[in-house]
Amino acid sequence: MKIKEIHVGITYPYQLAPYMYGRIELAELIAIEPHDIEEEVKQKTIEKLKAQCKEEALKMVIGDEEQKEPEPPQNAPSSTTRRKRRF
Repeated sequence: MKIKEIHVGITYPYQLAPYMYGRIELAELIAIEPHDIEEEVKQKTIEKLKAQCKEEALKMVIGDEEQKEPEPPQNAPSSTTRRKRRF
């Protein structure tokens, strides 16, 4: 039995903000069995990679929902006050 391996990769551009663009590149190495149809396997892999790219691009643009607000340092004052200047 001879197993064939192919490399499938895509590049997905996205827009962060006006005039700010990014690009995500994903690739996968696939082993094709003799009974598999190469074009069908490629198409399924490309669709899977596109979905992953879109998900990652949304995380980059919108942010990860699981990410929390940064906590203030422990030794920082609770309120921001300014010292009065004496002239």
